[in-house]
Amino acid sequence: MHSQLYAGLFCTLLLFLLLPVGRLGPAARAALLAALGLAVLVPIEGVNLTMRIRAISGDLSVFSVYWLACASAGRFTAISRLAPPRQTRTAALTIAIAALFLYPATLGLSQWDPYRLGYDFYLPMFCAALVGVMIWTGQRFTAMAVSLCLAAYAVRLLESENLWDYLLDPWLAGYAFYRLVKNRTRGTA
Repeated sequence: MHSQLYAGLFCTLLLFLLLPVGRLGPAARAALLAALGLAVLVPIEGVNLTMRIRAISGDLSVFSVYWLACASAGRFTAISRLAPPRQTRTAALTIAIAALFLYPATLGLSQWDPYRLGYDFYLPMFCAALVGVMIWTGQRFTAMAVSLCLAAYAVRLLESENLWDYLLDPWLAGYAFYRLVKNRTRGTA
């Protein structure tokens, strides 16, 4: 049941970010967000929108949902307080490096499968050490995201028992590469 609520959360946040809300006041935005939260759970022909989107995308990683939540909160307050641009660029770079490490090898381009590390004891320890380094270097956005991923993994929020599924998903990796290319073409990277 909690995975369906989790899927409902990411669908709600995604739809909220896709809708134009520029002319709405904060109260109307909050009402829209609540209405979307209910709408994604309404069944149409026996299947709700959450399950339809989840069938296409699978469960998004906790990192993705955290980023969506920060972006959604940015529609109510100054986004730079929650996700400063420099920190989101660093997050995108971190995600891109992790994706380049994980996905090609997992798809059979090497003899070694790093996805298996997600079942091991060492990856959570490495991520916890990485959180410490991120806090020390002032990367609060990524540190919070990885901390939430570790906490969700500890309580098995998602159906997966692999830490990689909490940290990374193909949609997040694609978005990270998009952000890096977009920033590079603007000359802000």
